[in-house]
Amino acid sequence: MVLQLPIEQRIDKSYILLRTPQGEEILKRLRQIQMAVNQKLKQKVEFQKFENNQGEKICIITTQIARIKAKLIKTKSTKQNQNQKFKQLLSDIENQDFREIMIDDKTIEESLNSIFLEHFTKNQALLKEQAEQIKYAKEVYEQQYREQYHS
Repeated sequence: MVLQLPIEQRIDKSYILLRTPQGEEILKRLRQIQMAVNQKLKQKVEFQKFENNQGEKICIITTQIARIKAKLIKTKSTKQNQNQKFKQLLSDIENQDFREIMIDDKTIEESLNSIFLEHFTKNQALLKEQAEQIKYAKEVYEQQYREQYHS
């Protein structure tokens, strides 16, 4: 019935209706509904921000997990290669013919004798040189002593 009236009269009737105690109660409820709707919208926006933030964190964590897995695979591969090389080296050592490595005692003795002789000769030459230097220093000292006390 109200909708059949021209708009001006509808506005007037609505205004008059809102000024009654029932109208004020309706306005109070409308404000409560509006506040509840605003609160729900605010919560929805905050939840969407939270979801977006969680999505970003999940992406970061997923990326980090992928990096860690790659490092783990690389480390495992490296360890396997090292183990394989060690086993090969061990096998080579076990299979090597040590008779090829053996040196006869005479060769070792001759080598040691030649090394000893070389060092002995060097030391002997150094000792002779030091003896000559001491002899020369003694002569110089004796000459200075004679010059100082006999002059």
